Amino acid sequence: MNISTSKAKFNRRSLLTAAATLPLATMATAKPTDPHMQWLKEWKSVDKHWMQCVDGTPEDAAASAEHHRLAMLICNTQATTIDGLAAQYEWFQLDLGYIYEDMVGEAYANAMNNIGAGVRAVQMTA
Repeated sequence: MNISTSKAKFNRRSLLTAAATLPLATMATAKPTDPHMQWLKEWKSVDKHWMQCVDGTPEDAAASAEHHRLAMLICNTQATTIDGLAAQYEWFQLDLGYIYEDMVGEAYANAMNNIGAGVRAVQMTA
C-alpha cells in the first residue's frame, strides 16, 4: 500500500522503518536524569516520619528499614548528572555529616566545601 503526497511517497515498509528509529532518536536527544533527587525527597519524608515513631514499635522498625533502603539507593547508585550528584551531596551532609565531621575534622569540612563549590559552579553553568 502506497500513500502519495505532493512531496513524498510512503509505503508500509518506510513507515515501519521510520517508526522503529523513533525511540533511538528520542533517546539521543533526551536529557539524562538520575533518580537521586526523588530518592532524597522520599528519604527526607521518611526521616521526618521516623523521628516521630516510638522506639521499638513495628512502625519504628518499618520506618528504619525504609530509611536505610533509600539511603543505600542514594549512596550506592552512581550519579550521572549534576542533579544526582547534588542529591548525593545533600544526603551526605544530612545523614552522615553529623557523624563523620567530628571523626575527620578539618579534612571532612574541606572536602565537603570543595564538593559543594564544584556542584554549585556546574549548576550555574548548566
